[in-house]
Amino acid sequence: MLLNINPIIAFALANVVYHEHISLLQFTAYCIIFLAVVVFNAHYVFKGKPVVGSWERELKKAR
Repeated sequence: MLLNINPIIAFALANVVYHEHISLLQFTAYCIIFLAVVVFNAHYVFKGKPVVGSWERELKKAR
């Protein structure tokens, strides 16, 4: 999940800290990236239960 958040951190740094000009196209692209991060990680973020070892349970169920 942290690997997916890297573009969002880079965007925030460029915009807030370094005051770089962000075009509408760039802003739209980063919004799409942020939405994709939320969608693909929603089961980890909104589940509320620890996910450590969940693959082990799934592997045991498959056997």
